[in-house]
Amino acid sequence: MLNDTEYALSPAGPLIARASKPDVVLSDIDRGVVLASIDSGVNTSNVLSTSAELKEIGSLPPIGSQLTLITNRRSANGVLRRTKGLFAVTTERITEPGEGGAPVLDSSGHLVAMGYAGTERGESELLSLKWAFDKAGLRLAP
Repeated sequence: MLNDTEYALSPAGPLIARASKPDVVLSDIDRGVVLASIDSGVNTSNVLSTSAELKEIGSLPPIGSQLTLITNRRSANGVLRRTKGLFAVTTERITEPGEGGAPVLDSSGHLVAMGYAGTERGESELLSLKWAFDKAGLRLAP
């Protein structure tokens, strides 16, 4: 489609998603994110097996709260150090390469964020799902 951006995990890799200008959600104070559907042929693995039980996206917990990133390989715990626009930043790095999109739960088991990136300072940035869903007018499917 015209004016669409195609996404792949590598330049020669298969298409995983396609997005257009309305799929970009910008923060008022820093960078934005692209919210695009993953192509139906893509094998996704960073999924939450209990997602059918989730009714809503939770807000980020207070600074100093425990967060848990869950992947199909492992879980990792971290402490919320600060928020930075649409991101929660942990005191230590809890994300590893390939864990982008992995669900992040608060200590009560509410889905609050998703893995995004590690930083050079040994932290992890986690995308606040409440922020992204509210900004884009999205909700969890029943």
